[in-house]
Amino acid sequence: MKQKCGFIYAESNAYIHTLIKAITLHFTIGYEHPFRDGNGRVARGLY
Repeated sequence: MKQKCGFIYAESNAYIHTLIKAITLHFTIGYEHPFRDGNGRVARGLY
């Protein structure tokens, strides 16, 4: 989870729009299901 959240707050030379970061994080959490229950709620709550 740290690695996934680190992508959102990382400073880099390449600009990535905030909306694209949010969509990517939401999709990743929903796709990988890191938790037994509540993956959708966590994905919405993180960003």
